[in-house]
Amino acid sequence: MKTKSVDAEHQAMRDKLPGHQFHLIFTNPTDLWDNGDPEERAQTGKQHLLWLKQQEQQGLLFGAGPLAPSLDEEQPERFPGGMFIFRVKTRAEAEAIAQDEPFHKAGFRDYTIKPWRMNEGTFTIKIIHSEGDFTFT
Repeated sequence: MKTKSVDAEHQAMRDKLPGHQFHLIFTNPTDLWDNGDPEERAQTGKQHLLWLKQQEQQGLLFGAGPLAPSLDEEQPERFPGGMFIFRVKTRAEAEAIAQDEPFHKAGFRDYTIKPWRMNEGTFTIKIIHSEGDFTFT
């Protein structure tokens, strides 16, 4: 994207940014989470994990997890919500994915969607198969 207010060097730097498109789905517990049938919630939790695995296998899920303190901090009785990062280009694709998520379908959680374009950053993955060790930094 060209902007008149930047000089040529600045524009050249911006032109190199990859702009990988993702959509963030923030998921939040509804009143049903605390007041609904705990057995139904547990069964939905199992469906949720299977659904996440399916999204991974399809190559759509970049990352997912609870909005939580670090493991060395005290953990809450229940997490205030979570986030999914999906490799989809349109909001319509993200909306279809969010509506299909088991906790959303059952009413235990609701969601908001935000588009996100990843331009900068780095990460390293180290896998030691013989030790069953996995490190993500």
